[in-house]
Amino acid sequence: MELLEAGLDGFNEDVGDLIVPRRVDVLKKPPPNVDFLRDYVSRHTPVVIRGLIDEWPALERWQDDAYLSEQCGESKVKTTTDIYL
Repeated sequence: MELLEAGLDGFNEDVGDLIVPRRVDVLKKPPPNVDFLRDYVSRHTPVVIRGLIDEWPALERWQDDAYLSEQCGESKVKTTTDIYL
């Protein structure tokens, strides 16, 4: 019984490390690929990268109804204002 309890104590500590809330890094620009893979992807660590799409032409173009009409033609598009981030 003592051996089982000792094993469970170690298990509880290991699992606790997995479920403890972590701080989420907020970056102003994307890190180099190798750093991103090492620091976030391989560790399954969340990260917020701000300004990542600021230079995308779509941000400006998609606000122009005439441009969208020209691109989509008669296609029906469902829209919603209930977007949650």
